[in-house]
Amino acid sequence: MQSTLSRWNRRALLGAAGASVASRAFAQSDTLAGACVLSTTAAEGPFYFDSHLVRSDITEGRAGVPLALTLQILDVRGCAPVRDARVDVWQAGPDGLYSGYDHQFRGARSTIGKTFLRGTQMSDANGQATFKTTYPGWYWGRTVHIHYKVWTGTKEMLTSQIYFPDDLNDRIFATRAPYNARKEKRDVTNATEFNIMLKPVAGAFADVMPQGAGYAASLVIGLDRERA
Repeated sequence: MQSTLSRWNRRALLGAAGASVASRAFAQSDTLAGACVLSTTAAEGPFYFDSHLVRSDITEGRAGVPLALTLQILDVRGCAPVRDARVDVWQAGPDGLYSGYDHQFRGARSTIGKTFLRGTQMSDANGQATFKTTYPGWYWGRTVHIHYKVWTGTKEMLTSQIYFPDDLNDRIFATRAPYNARKEKRDVTNATEFNIMLKPVAGAFADVMPQGAGYAASLVIGLDRERA
């Protein structure tokens, strides 16, 4: 078990996904400890709204495998931490649904008026924003991901997405409740994900480690505030 659930890093992720175009696109803004790379923009998607909820715990008590998410914001000019950056995250739950929307897919219940799995944090002196969430679920046409936005001051600097290793996705969806209650099988993996323009979807893999009954995921986000 330990060898399977040990630290996933960039090399392991690329090895698992092979040399596919999609894998290279996901990894182009990935960073390792001590590295500082300009992050790539990815699609906002149809399910964003500003929930005006400044909070670290975004679960609202919903079931799911615990996930401690840490995003570190750095200025790539000198790799200096960016303090007081606003960071928004939003994601689907284990059932594949986002909060706040109706008609997400055929037969799905409405979540209008709900705000689960959304929230905002300001980065600290180390450039870090932390969230208590659950491992993201999947929905038709997309691989497993979490969305994020970053602002400095009033300027939106970056919209992008975070991805997770498929061996871990498969394990959680097959063995952990409530994910394993879904009868359908997911139709898209990291290696097969393409957007409607038939181009690989940009973003970056999280660095993931087991933590207690769940996982800790981290990502370094590089901004160039002089070029924005």
